[in-house]
Amino acid sequence: SAGDFFSEVEKIAIELPALPRLTPEEIKTRFSWVKNVERDTAVTESAHMKLGTVLQGNESSINGSEYEHRLGAGRYFGLQHALYLVEHQDDPECAAFKDLLGKFYIDFPGIVLVVADGRRSFPCLDSDGGRWFLYFRWISGGLYRVGRVACLRK
Repeated sequence: SAGDFFSEVEKIAIELPALPRLTPEEIKTRFSWVKNVERDTAVTESAHMKLGTVLQGNESSINGSEYEHRLGAGRYFGLQHALYLVEHQDDPECAAFKDLLGKFYIDFPGIVLVVADGRRSFPCLDSDGGRWFLYFRWISGGLYRVGRVACLRK
């Protein structure tokens, strides 16, 4: 399970509001390259976000299949949370999040999207020019030391 591999790396205090999952139709309208939603198990209740990794010891990276294995069945944040954080990054309640700019990228594996050629991705936030922006990372790319995973804090 995720608890076997996940370790919290960044100590942050960000509470995200309850956010509904986007419907597949809403996602396809907003991101025309999406063929389908493979799964969406993202947290929908109001929750505190923690940032961590599933890398172990001195690992600098792992491949995509090992990454998915290590994620297991944990409770993760998804597309609605990544969008919320980008849209609200200047709000005072997100100040702690904005302070993390430029330190790492953040994966939101609570949703897996599939494109026409079958490649699978999930939302990711990275920084550019002093702002967070949304993009999508191929799961096959794995996880690197400069990556974090957005997970529910229990």
